This record gives sequence, C-alpha cells and structure tokens, in this order.
Amino acid sequence: LAAIAAMVWISTYRTATRELYRARLAKATVYGLALILAYANLQMNLRSDEKSADTVVAALYKYQGKYGHYPQKLDELAPEFLPAIPRPSWSPFVFSAEAQGFTLLYVEIPPGGKRKYKTRSKSWERQAD
Repeated sequence: LAAIAAMVWISTYRTATRELYRARLAKATVYGLALILAYANLQMNLRSDEKSADTVVAALYKYQGKYGHYPQKLDELAPEFLPAIPRPSWSPFVFSAEAQGFTLLYVEIPPGGKRKYKTRSKSWERQAD
C-alpha cells in the first residue's frame, strides 16, 4: 500500500523536473523495498516460531508417553527431550500442565496475536487479546 501511495504521489506532480521525479521515484523504491523486507522478516519469524512451538508440543507428548504425565514446567523437557527450550520471537512460551492435557501459548504478533495449543483437538488456535 505504501508503495502504491508513493507511486500515486510521484505521478501527481507532472510539472516536476526530471531530477525531482527521479529523486521521488528513488525514495518510493526504497520505502517499497523496506516494506517488503519488513514483511518478509515478519513471515520468517512467524514460521520459525511455529516450528519451535511444534517441536515443544512433540516433546511434551514424548514426555507424557515416557512418564505418564506432563511436566510441571517446560524446563523439565531439557535435555532429555529437547537440547534447550526454544524461545519464540516476541515472548517466552506460557505453559501449564492440566489433569487431561496441557496448555501452551505464545505471542505470535504483538500486541494481541496469540496462538494456543489445545490438547483435546491436538491443534493450534489463534486467540485475540
């Protein structure tokens, strides 16, 4: 959207000199590339966090399979089931063991995008703040 707005802004100045037009086009290109890079970085972080969360969930199920219950803290998974507890991009995992399963939650995108793992359905759901 920012790149489109910049292109419209550039094209509205028909009386501008060729040098001014080139300068505006260069600025619009830089802003557009910055926007694309920021979005790509966000997507990379999201995929990395999803992979880390799935790894923790798999380790929790392995722990439960071996000991018959879920750990009280994620730290109990390391080093037997995970070399170290991964940390998502924005904040650490929030974990709680329950009688019939567990809850694992992490911030996907601040300030309000969270993902919560549900043991009943064995799936992730997005949760608003």
